[in-house]
Amino acid sequence: MWTKTNRLMTLAVLTLGFAGGAIAQAATPANPATPSDPPPNKVAVISIRGVIANTNEFRRDFDALAKKFEPKSKEVEGLRKELDTLKADYNAQQDKLDETTKAARLRAIDLKEKSLNRVIEDARAEVDAEQQQLFGRIGEKVMKVVDSYARANHFAAVLDVSTEASNVLWASDQVNISQLVLDKYNTESGVPAPAADAPSATKPVTPGQQPKPTTATQPKRPPSPNTPR
Repeated sequence: MWTKTNRLMTLAVLTLGFAGGAIAQAATPANPATPSDPPPNKVAVISIRGVIANTNEFRRDFDALAKKFEPKSKEVEGLRKELDTLKADYNAQQDKLDETTKAARLRAIDLKEKSLNRVIEDARAEVDAEQQQLFGRIGEKVMKVVDSYARANHFAAVLDVSTEASNVLWASDQVNISQLVLDKYNTESGVPAPAADAPSATKPVTPGQQPKPTTATQPKRPPSPNTPR
């Protein structure tokens, strides 16, 4: 169920299309409006990022992406353990070491730490790029569903409630079409829901929080559709 939206919502505007990031403008529908159709006279809101991230198709592909980066995550964890061991050994023995040995140990720690950071940064960049590509690919198809649904139901505009970029202050649940669009997309795609224990079912990282080090090379779960940003 979609939560009450009687709270501040700062969002980008969709007017039968989408102008954000990698999501392209929806294609012109096969059946454009005819003179006999009633004029569009309604406004709706949607959490477009939440809808995209909670489609069965996105969740399936997100889970595949998470599995793809499991070896890299294990590599990072192994390097981290090696670094922790070097630091623990140094701290335990530093009072017994001469200056030359101390310097060599500290240099080894520094090199290991730099190596770990490089691996993490490279992996994060790769994860981010693939996740953005996934978001864009599914987003384009979601926008076609938004377009067809809005036209069929005579909406004049659809306002996005998933970003921090607009001036929407309040909206009733009655005009929130997020769940309707999500259900329509899942039905049309024919992709079944992932298993309950799949990575896509895990709790998303709270905005502003840094993920734990062990998950540094794993894709970040996007926000839930029932939580306006």
